[in-house]
Amino acid sequence: MRSVRQLTRQIGSGTASGFSLTEVIVVIGVLSVLLALLLPAVAAARRMVCVNRLKQISTTTTTTAAHAYHDQFGVFPDAAKHFERLLPQLE
Repeated sequence: MRSVRQLTRQIGSGTASGFSLTEVIVVIGVLSVLLALLLPAVAAARRMVCVNRLKQISTTTTTTAAHAYHDQFGVFPDAAKHFERLLPQLE
């Protein structure tokens, strides 16, 4: 084991291993660039999740209304011609 005096001499003489300020700044810069590239992808993924949820809600609502129409009239509506008949079923 080394004595405290030997360790103090080694640190004071500049031979201690560590990171220089330049290395730390370069690492921070690289991480900043990587983060800047990653953030737009995360935002796009969140938008996609939102759009998919809205599509799922509209599909579920339309399907529920169509089945309610079927229960009432015995046939499924033609969405292109009878969409206005589905609107009262969307309560």
